[in-house]
Amino acid sequence: MSHTRQYFTYRLLMVRHSLSSRRGQLARSALLPGFFLFVGCFMFWFLYKAFQFFHSFDLIGEILIARLLALIFFIFFLFLILSNINSVIKWFLTSDDLPFLLSNPVSTSTIFVTRTIEALVESSWAFFFFSIPVLLAYYTALFEFKLVFLLSILLLVPYALIPYGIAFFVVMFLARFLSPKLVKRMFSLVFVLLAAALVVIFRAMEIEKLARPESFAYVYDYMRYLSIPAHPLMPTNLLIECVSFLAKRENPAIAVDLGFFLSSAALLMTCAYWTSEAFYLRSYTNALVSSRTVKGDVLGRLLGFIPAKARFVVLKEMKNLKRDPKEWSQVLLVFALIFVYVYNFKSFPRDRTALPTVFLESMLSFLNMGLLTFVVGAISVRFVYPSFQLEGRPFWLVLTAPVEVKYLYYRKLAFYVTVSLLLAFTLNALSNHYIASPPFLLYLSFGYVVLVALICPVIAFYFGTKYLNLREPPNPYGGLGGILTMLAIFVFTLLTLTLLGWSAYGILLRYTVGSTIPLHVLVRFIVACGAVLAATFLAIRFMRMKTIEQLNRIEL
Repeated sequence: MSHTRQYFTYRLLMVRHSLSSRRGQLARSALLPGFFLFVGCFMFWFLYKAFQFFHSFDLIGEILIARLLALIFFIFFLFLILSNINSVIKWFLTSDDLPFLLSNPVSTSTIFVTRTIEALVESSWAFFFFSIPVLLAYYTALFEFKLVFLLSILLLVPYALIPYGIAFFVVMFLARFLSPKLVKRMFSLVFVLLAAALVVIFRAMEIEKLARPESFAYVYDYMRYLSIPAHPLMPTNLLIECVSFLAKRENPAIAVDLGFFLSSAALLMTCAYWTSEAFYLRSYTNALVSSRTVKGDVLGRLLGFIPAKARFVVLKEMKNLKRDPKEWSQVLLVFALIFVYVYNFKSFPRDRTALPTVFLESMLSFLNMGLLTFVVGAISVRFVYPSFQLEGRPFWLVLTAPVEVKYLYYRKLAFYVTVSLLLAFTLNALSNHYIASPPFLLYLSFGYVVLVALICPVIAFYFGTKYLNLREPPNPYGGLGGILTMLAIFVFTLLTLTLLGWSAYGILLRYTVGSTIPLHVLVRFIVACGAVLAATFLAIRFMRMKTIEQLNRIEL
C-alpha cells in the first residue's frame, strides 16, 4: 500500500509541475473543457426533449424510453470494452516506464493496482462525463428530481469495472501469442467499424417519422430496431433495473439484481487480478518481440504518373496514414459521414412543406453549401491539421537538408487540396441530384466548392503549424488549434454565404416569377462574387506566407 501511495504522490507532483510551468496556457486550455461541457449540456437537453416526447405516448412511451436507455448504455458498454483494451495495452505492455518499474522491488500486485486505476481513469472518464446527462435527463423528464439520483451515479462505477475486467483478460490472453501492436490495430479497426455502423444505422432508422401522427404503424419496426441482447444477467439489463427501481421503487427483485450486478464487477476484477499474477510477466516479455514484413511498393507503382518529387510526398502522406490505425481506419467514418450527408437530402420531406418548390430548392442549395463546408472543414481538422505534427522529431532531416520548406508545404497542400476537391465535388454532385437545384445555384455551388476545397486545408495548415510541437505526439482531436480552425471555417462560411445569398436573392426572385433580371441586380451579384473571391485569395495568401514563416522557425 505504501508503494501505491508513493506512486500516486509522484504522479500528483508531475501534474503540479506541469500546471505550474504552463500557467500562461491555462486560459487557452480551458476552451477544451468548456467545449465538452457544452456537448454535455446539449446532450442533456436533447435527451430530455426526446424522453418527454416518447413519454407522451400513452401505451408504448415507457417501453420506448426503457429500450432507448438500454440501447445507449449497451453502446457505452461496447465502447468501454474497446477503449479499455487500448488503455490496458498502453499502461501494462507498451508504456516507456515499465522497464523501470519491473526492475525495482515492486510486486506485480502493486503494479496491477496502480496501472488499473490509471487505465480506468483514461478509458472511462468520457463514459462518466456523458452518462450523467443521460441519467439526469431520464430522471427530470419522467419523475421529480430527488437526491436518489446520486445513488444511480455511484452505480456507474461497477458498470465501468465490468468491461475493464473483460478487456484485461482478453489483452493478457492475446498478448501471449500476438504482438500488442497487432492486437491494438485489430481492436482499433473494430472500434471504427462499430462507430461507422452505428452512424449509418441510426440515420437509416429515420426516427423523425415518429413525429408524424400517421406513423404509428412503424412503432413495431422501431421496437425491433431498438432491441438489444436482453438476457436478465447482462450488465446493461441489471443497471437499467437498478436505475428504474431508484426512480419508481417498483422492482420486488431489486436485491437479486443489485447483488448480481455488484458481484459481477467484483468477480471480474478478481479474475483480472489472478490473470495479472499468472500471465502478466510472460505477456510483457512477448510484447518486447517485434516482427517486420517486407512488401513490394505496389502503391508507388500505381502512382507512377505523378512527377517524382510530388509522388514521394504523396506516398509519405499515405504511408503516415497507413501506419497509424487511428488515422487510416477513420477513413471508414468518412464514408459513413458521406452516407448520412446524402441520405439527409434524399429523405427530406418536400411534400410536407408549404414553401414554393423553387424557394425550397434554393434554400436547400445554400444549406447544402454551408453543410458541405463544415464536412470538409471537419475532415481537414482531423487529417490536415496534424499533418506536420505526424512528422515528429525526424523532421530535422528536412529542416537541415538543402530543400526549402515551402516546397514541402506546397506539395502537401496540393495533395490535401486534391483530396478535398474530390470529396467536395462528390458530396455536392450527389446532394444536388436529390435537391434538384436551379441551374444558376448548381453552377454557383460548384464554384463555391472550389473555394472551400482551397481554403479549408490552408486554414488547417496555418493553425497546425502555429500550435506545432514536435516533442509531443499528435492530438487526433486538434486541441485548441483544432477548435480555432473550425471557428475560422465557421466565420468564412457565415460571411461568404451571407454575401452570396444577399446578392443572389434578386436573381432567384426574378427566376421564380419568370421576369427579366435587371442590370443592377446582375452587377450586385458580380460585385459580391468578386468580393468573395478577392477576400478568399487574400486570406489564402496571408495564411500561406505565415505558415511558411512558422515552418522556418520550428524548434526541435
